Amino acid sequence: MHELSIAQDILSIVERAVPEQERNLVRTVKVAIGEQSGVVADSLQFCFETLVSESSMRGALLSIDPVPFTVHCRNCDATSSPGDGTMVCPACGSTDTEITGGTDLRVLEVELEDISDGVA
Repeated sequence: MHELSIAQDILSIVERAVPEQERNLVRTVKVAIGEQSGVVADSLQFCFETLVSESSMRGALLSIDPVPFTVHCRNCDATSSPGDGTMVCPACGSTDTEITGGTDLRVLEVELEDISDGVA
């Protein structure tokens, strides 16, 4: 299950971005996952929850934004989201296309609890 190593990588990114003394304030980690990234969102969610339950970020949630798979056609200049994940342009049927989105995974933001009002 490669989702476990991905969850570990996400936590490593958060650990590099958030000072150790503030990691207990992490509430949400928002990620974007491409439809054709090969990542199973439910498995990633489970792995993330398991790992944070044993860390200083206990209780942090993983928020997943799906990113549609898109291709750009060099023949007709259309950008589209072929629902079947193929590289064929749905507008003109050309195979002269390039992937423009939906194959990656990115950490978008880390939300911390606001303790400035004295409520933790």
